[in-house]
Amino acid sequence: MVFMPGLLGLFLTMFFILALTNTILAQTRTYGNEQISGGSQGAFSRSTAPAGVLSAGSSLVPYMTVSERYDSNVLSTRNKVADYVTNITAGARANYRGDMVDGSFTGGLTSEVYMRNQGLNYIGTNATLNAVLDKSIGKMVRGLGMSVSDTVVYTPRIQSWLTPEAPANSFISGIQPYRNNSLTNSSNVLSSYALNPSDLINASYSHELMRFFTTQTPVLGATGGLFNTDVQTLLTGFTHRINPTDSIALSYQYQQMSFVPNTGGEAFDVGANSAMMAWTKSITRELTALVAPGASLVSSLPGELQWTMQARLEWRDALTTAAVSYSRSVLPGFFLAGSAMLSDMVSALLSHQVASQWTVSAQSDYASSQSLGSQNGAFRFTSYGERVFVNYSFYRGFIASLGATYDHYTFSGVQMDRQTVSLSLTAEWN
Repeated sequence: MVFMPGLLGLFLTMFFILALTNTILAQTRTYGNEQISGGSQGAFSRSTAPAGVLSAGSSLVPYMTVSERYDSNVLSTRNKVADYVTNITAGARANYRGDMVDGSFTGGLTSEVYMRNQGLNYIGTNATLNAVLDKSIGKMVRGLGMSVSDTVVYTPRIQSWLTPEAPANSFISGIQPYRNNSLTNSSNVLSSYALNPSDLINASYSHELMRFFTTQTPVLGATGGLFNTDVQTLLTGFTHRINPTDSIALSYQYQQMSFVPNTGGEAFDVGANSAMMAWTKSITRELTALVAPGASLVSSLPGELQWTMQARLEWRDALTTAAVSYSRSVLPGFFLAGSAMLSDMVSALLSHQVASQWTVSAQSDYASSQSLGSQNGAFRFTSYGERVFVNYSFYRGFIASLGATYDHYTFSGVQMDRQTVSLSLTAEWN
């Protein structure tokens, strides 16, 4: 890998800025714990709360990441355009624990600067809000719990793979559209009612949307484009714990999907009814397994029943997390074919702390999606990806990371791939 000129200087400069900020915050902590003499202590005393703490039961954690990457396909098209990209992400996480509600909010801005294609420079944003209302709801109805969440992301780079750091949504299915300014919003309401220590009734409602703001279509070698998509999902189910290590669950789900070409046109609606039975088992303290077969009936294909599946095997201990998962489900297709997609996805991930300061992680993904009842005709999207990262925690709250990714996509006779190599520095002030 050849880094752009001045990369070493950039990282040295950013390291100095982050270290200086950390020093200033440390001094602020010291001054904040001192009492100012003179006058009434109640009027002039400073807060003795630790750094980052807003008040009893709340905290604020600022963070900042600076990274440099080589990207072989910044437009995500078959006509590859390579560039060196500087990324700066800054934000904060706020947590609150009260007598009535527990919650958290994370918000940040992302800026990317391109060395060769400066017209691609952008500033994106993301925000996530979570609120757990169990304490207040439980006081009204014993055993009843509720939580709400909302995630908003604005970016020209749409995520194609699910990662541990990113919130899940129905649009992450291995599909990678070309670069386009997009807004994704996912709102969820979840509730549960404990009949007794072994039986639980649960229900949820979610509304997810994706909007695209650029109508120009790069040369892809295929017809079609992008579709503004709305997905509403209603789920209800029952869970029974058989013993301390085994539980079973039954669930019913209804999805309503709506697709509109981002260039304008009429909406195309699809409904899907799904049922699933799940079995979860704790094989050992570290090893758990999930198997959930089911079936789905799509309204645009009368009489055709699609089988579905969720399966996962996970190992988790103090140093290692490893998991293998498979899913077959009906998801929205928002690229080239606005329709429901039958998606098969396989994922494997491993994260291991090899030493007190070193962590290595790797992830492999494969996805194959086929359109169901599309107005644009049958369509298949196949992709796979690899990613490897090495993290080094060299100071409290400071992590350096070196990573490499490779992705390959095939759709409508078009093949596209993308490779990246990145070096980043992250600082958090706890």
